[in-house]
Amino acid sequence: MKSKHFFKRPAKDTKIKKNRKKRFAGIVLILFMICSLIGKSPDEILYKMTTFILPVLTYEAELGEAYHDYASSYEVPEWFYEDEGMPENGDLAVMETDVNEEGVAGAQNDHAEETTGSDDSLALQAAGDSEETMTFIGNASRGTVYTREQLSQPDFLKSKIFVIDGNTGMTQEELDIANLMDTELSLNDLPKLSEIPLSESSLQEYPNQPAITDTTDGIMENDETVQTISDIPAGSNRIYDTDNLPYKVLIYHTHSSESFVDSRPGVKEDTVVGVGAYLTKLLDEKYGIHTYHDETTYDIIDGQLDRSKAYENSYNGIQKILADNPSIEVVIDLHRDGVDEETHLVTEVNGKPTAKIMFLNGVSRSNLNGEIDYLQNPNKLINLAFSFQLYLAGKEDYGDFVRKIYVRSLRYNLHVMPRTALIEAGAQNNTIEEEMNAMEPLAAMLDKVLRKKE
Repeated sequence: MKSKHFFKRPAKDTKIKKNRKKRFAGIVLILFMICSLIGKSPDEILYKMTTFILPVLTYEAELGEAYHDYASSYEVPEWFYEDEGMPENGDLAVMETDVNEEGVAGAQNDHAEETTGSDDSLALQAAGDSEETMTFIGNASRGTVYTREQLSQPDFLKSKIFVIDGNTGMTQEELDIANLMDTELSLNDLPKLSEIPLSESSLQEYPNQPAITDTTDGIMENDETVQTISDIPAGSNRIYDTDNLPYKVLIYHTHSSESFVDSRPGVKEDTVVGVGAYLTKLLDEKYGIHTYHDETTYDIIDGQLDRSKAYENSYNGIQKILADNPSIEVVIDLHRDGVDEETHLVTEVNGKPTAKIMFLNGVSRSNLNGEIDYLQNPNKLINLAFSFQLYLAGKEDYGDFVRKIYVRSLRYNLHVMPRTALIEAGAQNNTIEEEMNAMEPLAAMLDKVLRKKE
């Protein structure tokens, strides 16, 4: 329970000091104005007196004192501190406690219920009357599974899942659980893992397997047998060879110069581009999803950082890539966030320090002007569902690795096709190691949604 906070009545001596400061400031201002009037005509003096000095002298008489004297018993409401100590845009969707030495956990919220996780998960009853499901994954990450009943409530979604920027909002259609959860996002034409050839580095570990002499239709063959996953013992380090498969995912970086706390100046591998290269490698070699990585720099113009046209530049770039590779069905713009230096977006996944990630969606609408007609987005709903389903997959398997989905008013190139996502991985004060580690659970989440794994 958080301690209570109160606004206190200002002490009398504090009030006297404030009045002295105001008088001193007023005297200085008047002296300055008098000096500025020397040599002026009577008309100019009258004009300056009425337009500058009189409003200053009459401010308190017209508008009152510049501070408010709160009642000493005024108590700050609990919701005021809901995100105290958390990143600016929200971080944890659920307040969770650590698993203790016996593997038993308590919950700090009033909405938890027991559920059954995977075979190696420990599912436990949380304290109190509870409706929120909590699972504790075998890799020691804290996971959360929400019920459909909970997710059907717009207020629940807006408090637990989404952070909505102050200059926009979400409509009932955008919060419809049928769209968010039931939209089919798996890729029907992804080859089965048993059909994907293995890389030569995997095969070299097993010299008794027949040597590869040919490659046909994406399957590596020799004269007698097809060398696939079934030829390699279970549990071994399989590395898939997707070079002859069509591209299914595009990863690019609108802000490709974004770097991290220990990045070396001028080294591309130390920027978000290097992080994207590792995500590409994981999707290709570990999950058999052939991925195109666009390393183009879109935010440097004539040698200078210039992000004023970065989204326009990246849109033009990826449009050409998509035209040349019509097999691509998933587009990811990978960024890193920018936060206060006191905030460190890090958690632990599989025993590794791991940068947290956040999905960002634009709704092309502002509270002031309504729908933004020049930012049409026919894929807005399906891409909200894409972020939502990835978020649920991450929340279930990796707990606070995923931050709340951030909803903003613009479009951010999220209209290019269905299954387009903008992902913020960590921030400027994360290390390269933390960023690279984050790509491992992210790749697993993408595989889970795109292959529709339960």
